[in-house]
Amino acid sequence: MKNFKRILSFAIVAIMMLGIMSIGMLAVDTGDGGAATITIDLPVQEPQVSPIYSIYRVFNATSDGVTENISYTTVSDQLTTVPVGFSRDAAGNVTYVGSGTENQLTADDIAAIKAYIENNSDYFPVIWSGAANPDETTLVLENLKYGYYYITTTTGSIVTVTSTNPTAIVEDKNVFPSIDKKQKDDPDDTVIYADDAVNVAVGDKIYYQLTVTVPTGFDKDITIIDILPDGLKAPTTVASDIGAIDTDYTVSVTGQTVAIVIKKETTDTGLRGKTVNFTYSADVEVGILLLTDENKKNAVSLVYSNFTQNDAVSFNTYDAGAYKYAGDINANPTSLAGAQFELQLDNTVVKVSYDETNKYYYPDAAGTAVITSDAEGKIVIRGLDNKTTYSLKETVAPGGYNLPTDPFVLVLEKDSSGEASITPGTAATINIQNVAGTILPSTGGIGTTIFYIVGSILVVGAGIVLITKKRMSAK
Repeated sequence: MKNFKRILSFAIVAIMMLGIMSIGMLAVDTGDGGAATITIDLPVQEPQVSPIYSIYRVFNATSDGVTENISYTTVSDQLTTVPVGFSRDAAGNVTYVGSGTENQLTADDIAAIKAYIENNSDYFPVIWSGAANPDETTLVLENLKYGYYYITTTTGSIVTVTSTNPTAIVEDKNVFPSIDKKQKDDPDDTVIYADDAVNVAVGDKIYYQLTVTVPTGFDKDITIIDILPDGLKAPTTVASDIGAIDTDYTVSVTGQTVAIVIKKETTDTGLRGKTVNFTYSADVEVGILLLTDENKKNAVSLVYSNFTQNDAVSFNTYDAGAYKYAGDINANPTSLAGAQFELQLDNTVVKVSYDETNKYYYPDAAGTAVITSDAEGKIVIRGLDNKTTYSLKETVAPGGYNLPTDPFVLVLEKDSSGEASITPGTAATINIQNVAGTILPSTGGIGTTIFYIVGSILVVGAGIVLITKKRMSAK
């Protein structure tokens, strides 16, 4: 009986709940008509939420209020069964026969008590149910009859019993489940997932990791919803480091929505209180160029009972522009159409496609290598990464102009408005000048040079002959 009293007085199943620091105490009248009290030390909560507690009396208790002797009976004489782990004699007295320790019921004991209440719900009305104020540190349940009480929260369950003091104190060590979304732009396993925004180009992939903290008292489905923005292609596969798909969790992809459910019936009992990871990738498509900076955020939601938590990450793309002209850039330059270029990254050609409606080029592995200046001499390229080694190499100059030999390094600008503009003469636009005139190659002969050489030889020869004749005449 002493051990029974102890194990019932101190038994708590720790479940998980996330929160902020609280102050104060909240006392509520249960209206149960007794003198017993249960004080619940509330968990630290972040973000602010109000866990809902419900209290059931599993067994009646009789105490003289002086000694430690407590007698437990079923709540009704008509209820002749007790939970697995307990026994009932002919007089209706209940004792504990389970395998729990002196101060702790087993998880099986808790499950049996929960099932006992659910299977005999007519005998177990809710004594009191309500939300704990997130600004409080304790929740005091007053005016309870003596008894053994099962207390549930919206994130799991805890169990306690009033003592002969006649009070009981319950420390709710629960924390809510949590989700943390991280990303990277490199598939290399040595690259760490991070919260930072990633810089990507159209045609790249973004790699995501969702880390979920599972409640210790995990007894409800955990639902994770990730809605990818337009321009990110939803994954075809989602990997996990837990159990087996369809047995322990399910994955469904519909349009831009990735839905993951960690099933409460999971066979992986070691999951409780642990963190699990889900990983997948999304292709970056041209549709992202229609997004504003605000819409380039990718939010995920976790739903567990009445609790919801969100987390988000974002990505960036970059634009570049070039202006093709002749003359003086600061004095009515002449815009040159029809100049052809190659977009290069680290001296490797990047293929592109052209959006006829919005008048810009973007990376496209199935596109062309040719970029052409428009009637205004402008070139707009969008959907680039923030690489500093992007350049434009002119391959065909407009008629009557010389062809530059070296590539022109592009100036990148973060795309935050969903559109790009080219303003000739500004620092964000490279200005590429063409010079008129043509240098034609020679025919390959030595031209008049031979005449200068022969003439020089003849002059020297004539001089020698003249000097020689003078000497001969003198003799």
